[in-house]
Amino acid sequence: MPKKISDKPRSVPQVMVSSTFVDLEEHRQALIKALKGNGLTDAAMENDSARPVDVIDSSLQKVAESSAYVAIIGKRYGQVPKSATRNPKGLSITELEYDKAVELGRPILLFLMGKDHLVHEDHVESKAANKKKLKAFIERAKTHQCSEVHRVYAQFNSLDEFKDRVGPAIAELRRFLDEQSEEPNGDAPVRPQTPIVQSTIPKPPAFYAEPDYIGSHKFVGRAAELQVLSDWAAPADPTNLLLFEAIGGNGKSMLTWEWTKNHALAARPADKPWAGRFWYSFYERGAIMADFCQRALAYMTGRPLEDFAKKKTADLKDELLAQLHARPWLIILDGLERILVAYHRIDAAEVPDEEANAPTDKIVNRNPCDAIRDEDNDLLRTLAAAAPSKLLVSSRLTPRVLLNPSGQTIPGAKRITLPGLRPPDAEALLRSCGIEGKSDAIQSYLSANCDNHPLVIGILGGLIANYLPARGDFDAWSAAPDGGAALDLASLDLIQRRNHILEAAIQKLPDASRQLLSTLALLTDSVDYETLKAFNPHLPPEPEEVEKPTPPENTQWHVVDGDVLPWEQMPAEQKAGAQKQYEAALARWQDYEKAVQARLASAEFRAAPGKLTETVKDLEQRGLLQWDGRTRKYDLHPVVRGVASGAMAAADRERHGQRVVDHFTAQPHRPYKEAETLEDVRSGLHVVRTLLKLGHYQQAADAYRGDLARALLFNLNAYAEVLSLLKPFFPNGWGELPKDVGARNGSYLANNAAIALDSCGELAAALVAYGVGLQANLEAEDWTNTAVQLHNISTHLTTQNRLAPALRTVSLALEVATLSEQGVFMSRFFLFAVQSRLGQWAEAAATWSLLDPMGRDWNRAVYRPGMAEASYAAFQFRQDSLQEANLAEAEGLAAQGKDRSIIRVLHRLRGDWRLTQGEWAQAAASYQDAVRLARESRSVIDADSETGLALAKQHLGQLADPFAEAERLGQLRDPAHRKLAQLWLALGDHEKAKHHALSAYKIAWADGEPYVYRYELTQTTELLRQMNIPIPKLPPYDPAKDEKLPWEDEVRAAIEKLRAEKEAEKGKAD
Repeated sequence: MPKKISDKPRSVPQVMVSSTFVDLEEHRQALIKALKGNGLTDAAMENDSARPVDVIDSSLQKVAESSAYVAIIGKRYGQVPKSATRNPKGLSITELEYDKAVELGRPILLFLMGKDHLVHEDHVESKAANKKKLKAFIERAKTHQCSEVHRVYAQFNSLDEFKDRVGPAIAELRRFLDEQSEEPNGDAPVRPQTPIVQSTIPKPPAFYAEPDYIGSHKFVGRAAELQVLSDWAAPADPTNLLLFEAIGGNGKSMLTWEWTKNHALAARPADKPWAGRFWYSFYERGAIMADFCQRALAYMTGRPLEDFAKKKTADLKDELLAQLHARPWLIILDGLERILVAYHRIDAAEVPDEEANAPTDKIVNRNPCDAIRDEDNDLLRTLAAAAPSKLLVSSRLTPRVLLNPSGQTIPGAKRITLPGLRPPDAEALLRSCGIEGKSDAIQSYLSANCDNHPLVIGILGGLIANYLPARGDFDAWSAAPDGGAALDLASLDLIQRRNHILEAAIQKLPDASRQLLSTLALLTDSVDYETLKAFNPHLPPEPEEVEKPTPPENTQWHVVDGDVLPWEQMPAEQKAGAQKQYEAALARWQDYEKAVQARLASAEFRAAPGKLTETVKDLEQRGLLQWDGRTRKYDLHPVVRGVASGAMAAADRERHGQRVVDHFTAQPHRPYKEAETLEDVRSGLHVVRTLLKLGHYQQAADAYRGDLARALLFNLNAYAEVLSLLKPFFPNGWGELPKDVGARNGSYLANNAAIALDSCGELAAALVAYGVGLQANLEAEDWTNTAVQLHNISTHLTTQNRLAPALRTVSLALEVATLSEQGVFMSRFFLFAVQSRLGQWAEAAATWSLLDPMGRDWNRAVYRPGMAEASYAAFQFRQDSLQEANLAEAEGLAAQGKDRSIIRVLHRLRGDWRLTQGEWAQAAASYQDAVRLARESRSVIDADSETGLALAKQHLGQLADPFAEAERLGQLRDPAHRKLAQLWLALGDHEKAKHHALSAYKIAWADGEPYVYRYELTQTTELLRQMNIPIPKLPPYDPAKDEKLPWEDEVRAAIEKLRAEKEAEKGKAD
């Protein structure tokens, strides 16, 4: 029965894209790009899933839900769906869609292909009846007048001409829709000028989902869990937050969606109904707790979403809690694990379940169950006490903030581990895959071998359904020597059984299906259809590319007998030879072009898209490939990805891996130097990871080096990602240069690894890596990078409280730079930074006077905007002379330079400055920003900012559990002892304050006078005096105890060599 078509457009700026598909695919993509570029959503068949739908209903519903209609008419009439009642005239889908748009009075844009447009012969209508219909449709569409609505008609004779016409037309359409939205009775949907569309949010108590959940199979069983949820929803149940925890693929999302949609309303008494139901999924890219809060408040209050868009989570928390306490709301948070440390990574989709509870930050050993953002922890803790509202959470991990120190849930929260299906339900799921057999045998097998896990059951169903001797016959398959009996699962544990079943399913695949699955297994996340097309296993091989030669007369210079001559001066004989070479090269290129065209025209190429669809459906039917309707991408379950990747033969891995590398190398992307998220460097990460999997280390090093490396280190502070990329280069540890990459690349990689190790707190390993890189640079007499390594080592020594060797090292760097005349600015900059820390105010000021006039236009590899200004602002702060103008200038430059560590340091500096002035709220805001940036990096622990934030919050009366927080901060790597002393003092614990104050003094003393952290020593001395604690008597600097660094003599020898060469050159000049 066809469903009724609603005539009401969606309240989102959606535009219907109508045309035939195969012949106009490039034109459609250009149109869709123009729509998205103007903030409009495309209603196009590219967005449809592979599930069967009624084509007439689906198409006309898209038109009805759209704000406008755009048609591209080529040389084909298109599909004609058969229906005596709904399509009695036998019109094409495109013409039916056009008639619906006219009927509803939608704005219409019509683009008609002209007669001069080149068209492949297969893309011209061949049926006489359809040719007649196409001609009549074109004439009717061209001449039809819609005086009451916006209308555009244009012809095009090439793809480029189409692009030229479609861009301005869509921009004009957008302006028209915006103007219509301002008219009181306008029919066009409202589109606010902000990117956030409040009108998509329904009015409570109507159900609101962001976004809708689309299940991969029919919901089966779970009667007990549904009853648990309904009992929990009752007002009398004291639990406010219920969390379902389970491994991936166990049906958490499907269960919570089924209950929310079909059972939740009946679970409440008539006199205490839900105020509203809000489903929010964290599986959407960009979904974070702040966005959840904003949308929840817009839904609950009826206010525009933009009212909340600029507020931070901490500011939204009180407003949200007020709403949750006022009325009984039902809130569902789906996939909450995505806000946790364990899943804050670009390859979150492939984290294996057996590894999820182990710390994924192996470098710094952070708890995987902590929220990546500190404010999210605070919000989750308070949501557990949000009566009378109820919060239902699904997650692969339980957030640590919801557990007490004993591992039990905190008051107001309850955790339920979701098991596998009940045996009868597991059987029903297998039978839904078209499997038949004896009930007791099926249930026994699934319980014993699959733990009734839905994902494994689905894959097993695909294996049985494709067992050729007896398709779909469980009994025959399970007993057959080449079927179930061959699996030999008796001696395996659950994980091994699961993997064994997967390996068998993969081995039984047709070649094309196994090739596509293997290629996708080499990736680390989901892919869209365009990527899937690029890996189509049915495409014929591309001919080896030949570059088009340039005519010799158009080449400016030519080498003739060792001389470089312009074309005009070349002897006739050489000209003739060059012309002959050109003609041969041109012939090769022409052959290549013919091969390209032949490939495109081949039956194999034309059939490839249809065969890809069959292959995708085959993998889906077997349970090996998943279509995620929420993200509109194809993905592999982590277990499937791991097993498929491990099962590949070496030759297959090389072939499939090279396709991955070629595809992502060719992908357009945001310039890496502008990267702000890991998504911005996704293509580059795919390339490097795949090359490493293939063992192509030189190519991997070349792909990593440069803008990608700088984006990871500086823009993103993604130190854990850097180390994970670099580890394969160092199989024998960080102390041995990588092989097979060349000495220069080896030194570069070692320096990058050292920076990342340093930032993750692995100080000993970092110094080892710095040392091998420095040794390589000295041997190569690469003085620029020798100075760079010395700068980095100086910074490293500073973090270890070794200020005397730090000053000595940076002074050596300045000598190398001065004698080699390479890198003088940066050497002076690092010298200034060390002098500032030592409190050598006059010397630092003199150094600044030398470096400041040198400009800032330096290579981003060594200098990012704002570095010098940030260091100068810290210099001023330590002397109590910091001005807002200096700090603001540094912040502005750092924002332009996109170096996250500089931005974070400036947030912390502003927090410190406000804290000394007693401006607690402003200090807390700045510290919060610094902590957020550190946590988002996954590798940095900014104890100074975290402790400053706690201290500011305590003064504001906002620290939820101050004693527990102070204890936690004391256990961080490199605790901020002086601020901890101030925090314990504010809490009234004089003994703990004394302990941290004395620790702070010892650290500030460093190597002893005069090599001390002057500002910290002064501040800590004052704090000890305020607490009436005697100032410790510590020994001054002892040169005898300051051992030479391992490479120090070699650097001095290099300096003497440079000095001698300089003197020799000077002597020659004289």
